[in-house]
Amino acid sequence: MTSTRIGGLDHLPPHKREMIRKRIRAIRAYIKVRTRENAEKGARELGLGIGHFKKLVSVWEAKQRADSLPGADWIKRKRIETKDEQLAVIREAIALTPEAVTEEVVRVAVRIAAQRDIAMPSLVTMRTRVKELRAVAEPSTFGAGADLVVDHCAIAIPVTAPGIAVTMPVAALVIDVASRRIVGVSLSIDGPDARHTARALLSATRLATRIDGDGRLPRIAIDTYDGVDWLELVRTIESTGATITGSAREKLRRGVAEAFVGEKVNGLALRPRLATRPPEKRHPRVASGQQPMSLEEAQAFVEAVIGIKTSGDRASPGWKDLAGCLATWLESSDA
Repeated sequence: MTSTRIGGLDHLPPHKREMIRKRIRAIRAYIKVRTRENAEKGARELGLGIGHFKKLVSVWEAKQRADSLPGADWIKRKRIETKDEQLAVIREAIALTPEAVTEEVVRVAVRIAAQRDIAMPSLVTMRTRVKELRAVAEPSTFGAGADLVVDHCAIAIPVTAPGIAVTMPVAALVIDVASRRIVGVSLSIDGPDARHTARALLSATRLATRIDGDGRLPRIAIDTYDGVDWLELVRTIESTGATITGSAREKLRRGVAEAFVGEKVNGLALRPRLATRPPEKRHPRVASGQQPMSLEEAQAFVEAVIGIKTSGDRASPGWKDLAGCLATWLESSDA
């Protein structure tokens, strides 16, 4: 009789053992009958994407040990506090390299610290602090001439989609520059889409900070993509007198939404680099027992977490004109 003893299980933290047992049961069931249907079943049971599930299978077949599986030895780390003198070095490095990627900023910070004999935290901690500090600093340079900024990024929550066990939705996010908060959102499965962007803008016309005094229409920094729908959307916006100030990605080397509101919004993690990946390549982390949502449920959930209201109207007459044109365009494009 084949032994069912799981090697390496005793080496794991007690709170990890049941999760790893569940993964191994699903892997063994798939190995017995290797079909696409069984792979999808195993992925569903574990709340994973099929690619992630097959990676687990490969690791298990190579090692045959519980403590070799991804996530088996993961322990949540406490936040490491950074001293004021260390933060000062990182801020100086950011100021000296405003257009550099994170790794280059960290290298500059290391050189400055070495010259001054300042002990710095780990490279991982330094990368985290650079991202946090830039999330506050970068909006002051980008969007100075815009009222609304539109960006697209994946949201790290699990949703179901036809033919796919689980994926992350892609959100069109509209950010009010004056308040630095998200005022419009629309989710899709397939990725950046002109119609979803229009729906997000439509809700933003109700909630964005009103422009008083000169009566002008909003200036919008919008992240557009190739296609007829995008051209039509831009023409529709500009026909009302609103101004498109150009693609947001020309200004920043990372996600625009991240730069304005941070990497997380009330606990929701933003994943800008995954926005253009196909659904089967966007793998959310699913907690044990967590059920993926439908796209409609996810839309309501994200609106509630972000704090977007579905009623109320604060828009000036010019913004109402923009809202009317967007609604008309959506009706005609959906027809």
